[in-house]
Amino acid sequence: MMNRHRRFFRSGLLCAATAVSLSLGGCAPGEGEPGAYNSEQGSTAMYAERVYSEYQVAAKGRIWLSVSTLQSGALSDIADRSVNETLGVPDYWIQMDQRGMDITALRREQRAEDMDEWSVPVLLTHFNELGRPVSEGRYRLLSVQVMMDTVRSEHKVLEACWEQQGECVVMDPVLLQADSFSRDRKELLMAGWAPSTSHQAAVVMLDAGMPIDAGVADAGIPDAGPLFPDNGGSTPTTEGEGSDAGTSCPIDAGNPDAGNPDAGNPDAGNPDAGNPDAGNPDAGNPDAGNPFPIDAGTVNDAGTVMAMMAPPACKKCTLDSNPEWARKRTNYPAYTRNYRNVYGITMVSKSMGAQEVGIACGVVGDACKSSGFGSSAASSCWTNLPFTCACDNTGNQAGNSADGSASRSWAETKCTHRLVLDATVKWTKEGKDSEFTIKWETSGSVDANGGQMFDSCSWK
Repeated sequence: MMNRHRRFFRSGLLCAATAVSLSLGGCAPGEGEPGAYNSEQGSTAMYAERVYSEYQVAAKGRIWLSVSTLQSGALSDIADRSVNETLGVPDYWIQMDQRGMDITALRREQRAEDMDEWSVPVLLTHFNELGRPVSEGRYRLLSVQVMMDTVRSEHKVLEACWEQQGECVVMDPVLLQADSFSRDRKELLMAGWAPSTSHQAAVVMLDAGMPIDAGVADAGIPDAGPLFPDNGGSTPTTEGEGSDAGTSCPIDAGNPDAGNPDAGNPDAGNPDAGNPDAGNPDAGNPDAGNPFPIDAGTVNDAGTVMAMMAPPACKKCTLDSNPEWARKRTNYPAYTRNYRNVYGITMVSKSMGAQEVGIACGVVGDACKSSGFGSSAASSCWTNLPFTCACDNTGNQAGNSADGSASRSWAETKCTHRLVLDATVKWTKEGKDSEFTIKWETSGSVDANGGQMFDSCSWK
């Protein structure tokens, strides 16, 4: 096992330096490039500080980090000994799980030799094979103080930079993948990656379950026009939380002429305007021809007093989480996560598939019901030897409560990878109706995308 483990480091170096064939561990398309990426505006100043800042922000309070410089100089000055000797590798490390741009879990663990690239000498001279000559580089020996789970610790890391190439790499034996994660996170930020939530406004319903914009007219009132202005039956969708979408109940109640351009003008369109007796059998009645004037209490042709129309009873079938919404969904875009070795060479890459979850309210007969919907794209991964990886996704999982009022929607994908041993990932669905849950069993480092949503619907 140890011989196989040692081959991993040589395989990774040859892959980057010479882009050799898959028989030596393989290279992903586009590999053969130095692993470190250009820092901001071509400057390598304070590179490590930016790495740990990204890490701390992504962890959302799970860890606190402080970085200070112990010494600095030409990289060639320390190239005659291994980086292991320079740093003094502790007997523990800190592993993380991540989802998109967030670190979702951190674990302090004892080092495992069969998974530890620091169990063999890490030599600066290998950078010569990668097109980053030691003679052109500079270094900073840094102290990183860590506070996690009320435990304080301190360890050393090495920052190696090539100013002319605008490239740096942070070699950290404790916060595994700190450098790799921070550069991937920066790329996602620059691309505008982020889960997004959208919703659809609720529609006011008549008691019979008919939307108010269904085109119902004021039967028997020739000139009144539609009781509610027609918006074409549309229900506008607004991106983002906190919209003022939603309508009053009902619109313009008590004004049967709302949306009627002739409202309040009894003589509009009357060629005999101003001459009440000219060929008009209703002489003396200026409102003749408009049997239902807008002013309540006006006498009509029949000589009776018309009372103001009372608004019809109405209601909305909406989400209990927001009474103005009839539907909401969250989309988790696809993204790529890369894992690089201590020299900055990509050894594992995971393409995390897009996921979507949502809850919708709808009228079934005279009942207000909920339903879950969504989608779950598959993920994929590749590795250089001796790493292995595995991916799985749940598909669109949805369940309703027995009375149909509550729903859960679940769409999720996960990928794992391991060094030497086989990576595994699988899921099972437990529980029933809207109370179900997804249980994951994984081995190795985990990346995930997607999530779940729960809500209920009722008449408002």
